[in-house]
Order: sequence, then C-alpha cells, then structure tokens
Amino acid sequence: MKTFRLICIVSGLAQAALFYALITDPEAMIGSFGVSTNEAVAFVGRRAAVLFLGLSVISFYSAAAAKTAFPTAIVLSISWFAIAATGIFEYQRGYVGNAAFPAIGTELLLGTLLLGSGIMSKISQKSHTRDLIPEGADS
Repeated sequence: MKTFRLICIVSGLAQAALFYALITDPEAMIGSFGVSTNEAVAFVGRRAAVLFLGLSVISFYSAAAAKTAFPTAIVLSISWFAIAATGIFEYQRGYVGNAAFPAIGTELLLGTLLLGSGIMSKISQKSHTRDLIPEGADS
C-alpha cells in the first residue's frame, strides 16, 4: 500500500505540473510536441488543464484515503493509458513528432506502475484476509 501511495503522489505531482503548464502557457506546452498553435488550441489546452487538476486532486486524495488501492489504481491507470494512447495515435497520424515520446513513455510508466501496485495491493489484501480466517472456519 505504501508503494501505491507513493505512485499516487508522483502521479498527482505530474498532473499538477501539467495543469500549471497548460493553464499558464498552453501554447508553449502544446508547441513542445511540434504542433502549431493558435487561439483555439490555447483555449482547448486551458480546458484540458482543468481536467489535469481534477486528476491531480483524485490522485492526492487516493494516496491519503484509499482503503483499497485496486479500484483506484484501475481508474488512474486508465487515464494515463488513454493519454498515452492519444499520443501514440497522433504520432501514427504524423501530427506530432518524436518530441512526444518522452511524454508517452512517462504516461505508460505511470499507468503501469499504478496498475501494478493496485494488483499487488489486491493480492496482498487477499493473502492478509486468508490469514485472518481461523482454521476450520470455512468448512
């Protein structure tokens, strides 16, 4: 569970950094992927920033309050995998260049770490529950 909490905090910090970058200077953040920007792109970037703020709050809350990591890990890992999938899709389309790979790699890493720690927490929780059942109680 400690690993899950640490990964949630790292995830929350990354999401908070993305929020800050997109809310303060969306053109620079989006332009770093080799995408040309205009006012419409900046508008959508600022709107996406608010979503990252929400994910950040969920991540920090999960680190502090989650009694079971597994469901939260599923939700948070899906968000990171989905973000990575859009990056891969846009790269395949030729819309973004190689500059997207560090972001895609980070997104895949965070998603994998969250999912893995959630699965390990679930396995650990089942093992701990089995240890609490007295012998002969299940017959």
